[in-house]
Amino acid sequence: MLAAFAATVGALSLACAAGAGSAGRAALAMNLILLFSLALAGFLVNAESIPPSLRWLRQLSTFRYAFEALATSELAGLTLTIQPPGVGSQPGVGGLKGGGRASTGIALGGAAVGGAGGLDISLVLAGEAFLAALGVNSGRLLADVLTLDAFWAAFLAGGVGLSWAVQPRPLEVVGVGAARLGRWRRVVDWFRP
Repeated sequence: MLAAFAATVGALSLACAAGAGSAGRAALAMNLILLFSLALAGFLVNAESIPPSLRWLRQLSTFRYAFEALATSELAGLTLTIQPPGVGSQPGVGGLKGGGRASTGIALGGAAVGGAGGLDISLVLAGEAFLAALGVNSGRLLADVLTLDAFWAAFLAGGVGLSWAVQPRPLEVVGVGAARLGRWRRVVDWFRP
């Protein structure tokens, strides 16, 4: 998943660099594209807080698909036990513990509440329920990875096409009439800075 995301952003960088005409414009375009993609992914800005007229832009965010695939891969199938620090039947034990297909433990620390009458407050939560609370569809793992691959192919084709279109060519091409070349020459010149 991370490799697919990295390849997709690399291909997008190639397309921006080929179409921008200068390194400064390419850097600015990439920063703006990645900023908006990150903002629309759903983990910095809640998807429900995005105005309905702009929610369709989430479909264009590569970060959204990478985040959804990574979160699903890490949390689906786990049972999470959340226990506040310093509260529990065992003195000094508190934090987040995972069970299910893998065991994960994070000690949060805090003051220990000891004694035989310790209060046991814990929350057991399925990984899928946690993902649903984040707004992540845990059944879309393969679709998310395939969408990232489709973005990669489209950005790569666009970058290679723009690179081909903007590279300088001689005006005389053997076997091509001058009128026909002139028409394509305007298309190529349109992409030049």
